[in-house]
Amino acid sequence: CSAPRPDPTSCAQNLPPKQAMAPLALPSLKTNAAKVVRASVVRASSRAVSRSAAIRSPVAVRQTASTSRPVVAVHAKSSGVSEKAEEIIDKASKAWDEVEEKPAAIALGTAAIIALWATSSVVDAIEKLPLFSGLFELVGIGYMGYFVYRYLLFKPDREELKEIVDDFVKKIFE
Repeated sequence: CSAPRPDPTSCAQNLPPKQAMAPLALPSLKTNAAKVVRASVVRASSRAVSRSAAIRSPVAVRQTASTSRPVVAVHAKSSGVSEKAEEIIDKASKAWDEVEEKPAAIALGTAAIIALWATSSVVDAIEKLPLFSGLFELVGIGYMGYFVYRYLLFKPDREELKEIVDDFVKKIFE
């Protein structure tokens, strides 16, 4: 088949038989993503294990008998975060039990979510207009400058902002 434009049938004897030709196997995206995640976990866990002698890391890596890849086992410790979460859930359930008209509360919550969605849609529609997107940026930059001047520039103002935030958080969680 050294002719410049060979006839396809004339070179057929040089091709391998169809049974010998294996289909081209392309790895799937899912397989590649799994390999990347697995490699990341192994790298992170090996770093943690190398430091675990000094700091007693809760991450342990072991080899399984059936495969040669390491398995990462994470042992959770009881922390203040889980206790805080349980406390918040308890407060929320008590507040829900105190609500007398549960259907009205559900309707009000649903209406608030719909209003938030509608407001977001309106803002997105307005932002697509060429003049208004620049105007929104200008208003945002102006308000940011005002906020910095009003609450962050001087120490007494920062303390006032801290008190406002603390009062707000206290109202939410009490």
